[in-house]
Amino acid sequence: MIKVWDVNTAVNKGKMGCSSGVYSLDVAMTDSVVATGHRDGGVRLWSIRDSKLLQEIKSVHDSLISSCQYIPSDGNQLITSSRDQTVKLIDLRM
Repeated sequence: MIKVWDVNTAVNKGKMGCSSGVYSLDVAMTDSVVATGHRDGGVRLWSIRDSKLLQEIKSVHDSLISSCQYIPSDGNQLITSSRDQTVKLIDLRM
């Protein structure tokens, strides 16, 4: 489960349920989208405003994703690393 908090008021603004443990998370600078890397090797994109799943990319890696981060230049690319000892660049527009 991913919880969204308002850091100014310390109020829980929403929850996003997922079927696999979250091991990494990054927030896009251009909008309110969170990218999460999961135990099942997949990446999921979430809307912070709606607390809803926007997109799921399955089997990005063969093992859990230990890190995911948006590329700051345009927010359309995500780089991930995994315990399967690989690093992958994902174009989120595809």
